[in-house]
Amino acid sequence: MKFEIVGLVGLLVLYFYLHSVYTLQDGSYVERKGRFWPIGLVRFPNDVCTSLEGFCGTCYTSYECASLDGLASGSCALNGIGTCCIFQRTCGGSSAFNNTYFINSGYPATVAGGAQCTFTIIPCPNICQIRLDFLNFNLAQPDGNGYCVFDSFTVTGSASNVPVLCGENTGQHMYLMVNNGSNIQLTISTSAAVVLGRSWNIKITQIACDCPTLAPIGCLQYYTELSGTVMSFNYGTTINGALVTWENGTTRPGSRQLANQNYGICVNMIPGYCSIQWSQGADDTSFTVSNNTALVTVTPGLPGEPIIGENCTTDFVVIPNPSYVNGTAVPGDRFCGNQLPTVVTSSKPFVLTVVTNGNELDDVANRGFLLNYQQLPCANNIANQVFV
Repeated sequence: MKFEIVGLVGLLVLYFYLHSVYTLQDGSYVERKGRFWPIGLVRFPNDVCTSLEGFCGTCYTSYECASLDGLASGSCALNGIGTCCIFQRTCGGSSAFNNTYFINSGYPATVAGGAQCTFTIIPCPNICQIRLDFLNFNLAQPDGNGYCVFDSFTVTGSASNVPVLCGENTGQHMYLMVNNGSNIQLTISTSAAVVLGRSWNIKITQIACDCPTLAPIGCLQYYTELSGTVMSFNYGTTINGALVTWENGTTRPGSRQLANQNYGICVNMIPGYCSIQWSQGADDTSFTVSNNTALVTVTPGLPGEPIIGENCTTDFVVIPNPSYVNGTAVPGDRFCGNQLPTVVTSSKPFVLTVVTNGNELDDVANRGFLLNYQQLPCANNIANQVFV
């Protein structure tokens, strides 16, 4: 009996060896190229990998990837014995896998309006945050007052305060706080009243509680570079096609800026840098968060004076303890209107707060903002000498 068992094991090892070295093609066995295990089982970690298309995936065997309903793209692990497995899910689906892509049906083709699409994120153990990267996000614009009444993207189940989004948000991102391991649901609702090809591809990254890339508490967006650009949601150069009709019967162009937003944009403090400078983009209308932006576009050039402090009561951004670049203090930390002066702050952590309300009565065609930030070295910063 002992020899029979040993013989059976030997046959099994020989079978798996031959099966890994040769494959059946057109009725005959052909030698495989670069496959695994000469004898015995080869194990490798399920590390993050990059697919042939540039997406993030997880390294699995081809069999495992297929059984998990993944898409095999490229090789990974030692000598390419694994495949980079991409997880794409669409409406009605769910996933507990890191680096899952939530896409519309038939992506990259677009879909028409008139449906609701939900997706459930299942946090793995010891996960504290979820990062959403909007690789592609194109929904209908809000109404003239900035409300997402036609299409909307909503998040439920998160411990974060997440605003409702619509419009164009490709390239944006957000961090969601996991609520005691509970599932998080993403919902995209579209309206048949707007003729538009919608599309979305949202990368979902699960971040462990001990991971150094966790965003600070209260930060919906988090940037980690020494310098960069931040934008309000649905910021863009094209005009919102929706019109607003006043009581006297006249109409005005609608705003791209979304209503009822209240969130923090945080920047990671790099060692050796004690303050941060905020400035608006090169476009004259790259900071238009209140008042009549349509009038500004008719009259070339920036308005004469920015609006600062207590005069900003509806839509504004907050930069704590700001100073001008010459070191003099700014008389207020709120900024609104159609111009942002270049300011510096040493308040830590580095955060810019965005606030919009639901009243656009005196605001016309606001685009939101595109701002540049630059962290400044400690030794060469006047503002740091003032506030530290």
